[in-house]
This record gives sequence, structure tokens and C-alpha cells, in this order.
Amino acid sequence: MPGKGAFKRCVESVSASGTAADPRAVCASSLSKTMGRGELQRKAAAARSRKNILPLDFGTASLTGQALTAIEKQREKLAKKLKSNKSKFRTRVTKLLGKKTTFHGKVKRAGGKVRVAKSRRGNPANPVPAARDAYQRFHGRPSEMLVEVRTPIHEHTTLAAIGDLIRLKIKPAAGGGSVKLQKFGVNKDGQKALLCMNEGMTQMFIEGGDQSVDLDAFGVEPPYREFETLGKLTDVWYFTTKDHLRPQDGGTANYHHEFGKKAGAGKKAGAGRRDLKACPDVLYDVRNRLLSFSGGRYTIPDEGIDG
Repeated sequence: MPGKGAFKRCVESVSASGTAADPRAVCASSLSKTMGRGELQRKAAAARSRKNILPLDFGTASLTGQALTAIEKQREKLAKKLKSNKSKFRTRVTKLLGKKTTFHGKVKRAGGKVRVAKSRRGNPANPVPAARDAYQRFHGRPSEMLVEVRTPIHEHTTLAAIGDLIRLKIKPAAGGGSVKLQKFGVNKDGQKALLCMNEGMTQMFIEGGDQSVDLDAFGVEPPYREFETLGKLTDVWYFTTKDHLRPQDGGTANYHHEFGKKAGAGKKAGAGRRDLKACPDVLYDVRNRLLSFSGGRYTIPDEGIDG
């Protein structure tokens, strides 16, 4: 039965003789035959349990005390990272939604990607305490539950540009003379206003620019609703280039379309008379300061807006 330090003495002896390429492997094989495999494994386990003591690892590099210290530091670093994981995700989601957006709700993982329910314009979630207060004031009793409703909404990720938006002429729903909206400028991302259409060429949109509106000019009085109907769109001006039309009909120019114009309504036949029922409604998203169109009998053929 070999005594304490036998393996070390064996390695030193074989190394000094120079007869083996791997003295540790030779000594390990010799010890295994002398002590038996079970006894060798028990000694190896006992050695590993002692702090900063090299385990019996024959033929491979052993962990040193410095290596064990490094592993412990990595473990502590990982523990701190996991502890702050929630705040990390909040920061990441906030950056995804925008610098000025506050994160509310839970982070959901799907396919390794972070998904967060958010509005198209990146607005923060509704304030729960304020909603509960409104419920209690309306019903006379406190709210007992919070219901989450998931409504699928289709949103266009790509639209076709009709042209640069120049001007809109609107007949206010509250009455009075027409109001012109122009000089749309650029939005916060420096993008100018574009008059657009969907891929089916059945719906007009306005994207970009500064779409804010003075509601007083349309006779809309407070308290304002989140969505207000401004009136009927009677005229639109836009700038573009049409290469597929005759030179006298197309080319690069400012194009003007009059909605609801009655046939034969020239200078002598009541110019300016419109079928307002055929004109699209202009809606205003008060919270997000955005314009949109609803209804109307217009079409968008290849030649341009019609109707």
C-alpha cells in the first residue's frame, strides 16, 4: 500500500529517468493497479473536498487555487446580473419603444425575442389608478378586478406615396367658412408630410409632417374627445411626378383634386357647388395630433384621385 505522497514521488522519479513521455499517466496506472480503482476514486474525492487543494486529475491540467477564485468571482457576477435582470429588461424595452417612453406591464419572451404590447404611436399605457377612480365615480363602488382585453389590429407597415402633401381644404362640421391646412413642416423625426394610399388604392392616409390642428378654427369646443370630426375634405393639393400620362396631363407638378365636384359645375353653372356627402370626413386624433380620412366616394385610379 503506497504511503502519503507516493504519487508525487513517483512522478518525480519517472521524470528524472526520462523514460516516459507522460510521467503522470505512468504513475496513475501504477497506483491504480496497486491501490485498486475504488480506493483511488475515494482518495480523489477526498482531495477535491479540501479547499485550494489540487484534485487528482491524471493526464489533464488541474484547477489551481487562482482558477477556483476566478470561478467564484464569475459566479458572484452572474448572481448580481440575474438579480438586476428585471431592471435590465425594463431598460431594453424602453429603448425599443423610444427614449421618452416609460415601460409599463410585463415583458414577454417569444422565440428569443422581447415582445411588448404597445400602441402604434408609442404612447405609455393608461394609468391604472386614474381608471379605477373613474370607475368608482361612475358606478359608486370600487373596481374589483382588472380585465386585460387583447384585440387584434391590422396596421399598415408599408404604404404607397401619392405625393408630398401641400394643402387640405376642409368644410367644418360645425359650420362656417372653409379652413385650409398647410405648411405641415416636418415631424419629430424630420420627415415631411406625405399623402399616401394603401396597396388596394382604396384609402388615403397622411404620414409624417406636423399634423397638429387648432380645433377652435373648426368650431370644436372643449372638453375635447380623443377623436374629433373636423369636417368634409373638399380639396387636396399634392406634389409629385407622373411619367405615364401625356405631357399636358402629367409630369412634375402640383396636383389639385376637388372632391364631390358635380359634373358640369363650371364658372357659369354654380361654381363651388359640391356634393358634400361624396366628400371624405377628416378625423383628428387629439391625443396623438394626427389626421385621417373616413368614408367618401373617391377612387384612386392610375391617373390620379377621382370622385
